[in-house]
Amino acid sequence: MKPLGNSGQCGRQCGVQFMVNKGHAIIGNMFPDGFSVVSCQDQRNPKPVACVPAPFNIWNIHLLGHEDLLMVINAKHMFAAEGLQVEARHYECTLGKKVGRAAKMHSK
Repeated sequence: MKPLGNSGQCGRQCGVQFMVNKGHAIIGNMFPDGFSVVSCQDQRNPKPVACVPAPFNIWNIHLLGHEDLLMVINAKHMFAAEGLQVEARHYECTLGKKVGRAAKMHSK
């Protein structure tokens, strides 16, 4: 594999998933939240087209594109959740307990 070009993704250097559709790369970003659209018409010189912010405490890490449709998943920003800002704390107990889902699911 040989790189042809690169893009600054609108200043967002944290792409986690991308879809290519009709000459554009749509890139999910973890930090800062949202997604970027980059024109790949000139593969050696990709150009940022748009940076779309996510709602507060949401990140867009999963995308799906098909023809003229783009599905962007708005997922809870796990590192913004109380008690998860320090990565080492993620491994102290189950994630469901950390974000409060485990107790709700077991009480049903």
